[in-house]
Amino acid sequence: MIVIDTGPLFAIYDSSDRYHNSVREYIEQMRPSISLSPYVLAELDYLVQTRFGAKVELSMLNDISNGSFILESFDGEDLIACMKIIEKMNNQEIGLTDASVVHLAQRNNTNTIMTLDYKHFNPMRNSKNKPFNLVPEKLN
Repeated sequence: MIVIDTGPLFAIYDSSDRYHNSVREYIEQMRPSISLSPYVLAELDYLVQTRFGAKVELSMLNDISNGSFILESFDGEDLIACMKIIEKMNNQEIGLTDASVVHLAQRNNTNTIMTLDYKHFNPMRNSKNKPFNLVPEKLN
């Protein structure tokens, strides 16, 4: 299982994104074992709706609701865990969405995060204080 961040998901819906094809191929290989934070979904929804409109937004939501990804649930304890990650990483300027990705990786006992945001995720550590395996590898 891997946990996905907003960037790769957005690249799927933005055909002009330079990572569109490579991310799409990688995700197709990994489905259905991709875990999705509700905060990532909210961030993605905002980006897709404001940049591409309701038609693309509804298509994206349909993809998610049809089980393309494992949409995780969050409760108060999960939120507290995210707050601890934000506090620990306060010099990295991460927010709730990134913290939720790290928390889901820890909660699901996986070391793999799919992201295009290497700046924020490179310094993060798993529950064993080891760096996460960030995929796909840098696509420059």
